[in-house]
Amino acid sequence: MIWKIILLLSCFHVLVNAGGNCSGGTSAPTPHRTIADWKNELVANPVLNWDHLICFPKDDDKEAVVRALIYSGCPTESLQHLLDTSHWNTWPIQIKSADDPFISKTNMNRLSLYRILNTRVVYVANSQRPVKVNFPGLIFIFNSI
Repeated sequence: MIWKIILLLSCFHVLVNAGGNCSGGTSAPTPHRTIADWKNELVANPVLNWDHLICFPKDDDKEAVVRALIYSGCPTESLQHLLDTSHWNTWPIQIKSADDPFISKTNMNRLSLYRILNTRVVYVANSQRPVKVNFPGLIFIFNSI
């Protein structure tokens, strides 16, 4: 299902750039060349309620992430990798817990966080300390922010 959205959005973008006429909706911005450039467009250190974090996203949550990444200008080559990191199973062990709510709030607050404006999606930048997050980073989805 998600690959269909990505395919359709990329086809839509090509049609708009080719001069096609489409009423309603807006086209996605040109993707940034690098994660660093993209990150500079996001809201750093957002105030978050960790109780609203979705650890096990459903398909509609992932579709929201795809839209947020595309319309925020996420680099195309990083899009699928970031989408794949939205599930608890892919997160670093230092931020996970076996007990509900399945996260270590102390270590979550040590991450480099960037909110994608007007969405419920947060980008976690790669870092080495205090919690190692591999490049290009992670995506967190919230019920609300």
